[in-house]
Amino acid sequence: MSGTTDHDDRTDDGSRDALRAAGAAYGDAYQAGNRDLLERVLADDYVFIALDGKALTKAEAITRWTDPSRGAATFADTESHIRVYDRCAVVTGRQTESGSAGRKAYTVAYRFTVVWARPKGRWQVVSEHLSAVESPRDTNADILGPRFAIVSKDGALALRELGLPAGAAVLDVGTGSGNFAIYLALEGYRVVTGEPHTDTSRYANQDWAARADQAGVRDRIRFESFDASRMPFAAGSFDAVFFFGVLHHVTERARSDVLREALRVVKADGSVVFFEPRQEMLEKLWVDDPDHPPAANPSDYISDRTVRQRRIEGLYMDIFIYSRSAA
Repeated sequence: MSGTTDHDDRTDDGSRDALRAAGAAYGDAYQAGNRDLLERVLADDYVFIALDGKALTKAEAITRWTDPSRGAATFADTESHIRVYDRCAVVTGRQTESGSAGRKAYTVAYRFTVVWARPKGRWQVVSEHLSAVESPRDTNADILGPRFAIVSKDGALALRELGLPAGAAVLDVGTGSGNFAIYLALEGYRVVTGEPHTDTSRYANQDWAARADQAGVRDRIRFESFDASRMPFAAGSFDAVFFFGVLHHVTERARSDVLREALRVVKADGSVVFFEPRQEMLEKLWVDDPDHPPAANPSDYISDRTVRQRRIEGLYMDIFIYSRSAA
């Protein structure tokens, strides 16, 4: 388990290190849905109390976690406290888990209590209890509104694919209300965001800074006015470049230039990510804005054969990820 701090340890015979190793193996097994590792780390009488209050046996828990429709899970904001008592240990903490099940993305924050025992000299989990808590993302969805919830859910899908390092430098093209820049800042990245000062559309020149203040991340976001087809940044400036619901607002003749510029300012091992609304999302947008343009396909504007392309089906947006092919 990551981010552990130890309190009230009752033994100093190497139990802590062995428990840490067992905890890491358990985390890996759970994230990957590895049946063999789960069989080894869970005791035969293991009981899991899920977030919905249901009690699962070892067999039931393993069946749930190895379901082929379940995507790999990732953890953030993890903290844990270990107390070791000779042949048993209690680990308590909190973390935010993101993943997918049945092709639906989820993010949930919870507190956990995990009881370990080693009756035969090997640490195994005998009991585990999860209790849901409100995550910072949920709190900000309440403050910033339903559009922020949309951004954060599909944003999480993209970030899991990218695996960006903590503190990565990222560019958010098309500031608008600031939702995506705020989301990236909440995830711990250093964010530059911007749009043309000449943009007079209904989606531009909004008070994104006030919203960032509400979310407590104003100091993590820098705004710069720029034209996406002629960006004022040096080559390789960013670990990732994001366009959330932007490309379809760019004139047709400028889209190739926009993609070329995005690929120029991203690092050689970085990624350019476009989010374009799916049909269901478009229909909702058309209720408020009948003139809203249809979704664009970024791949229609890339001629560089060294660029690798991936497409992910999000909850509300189609996600297109572009990166340079390895030499």
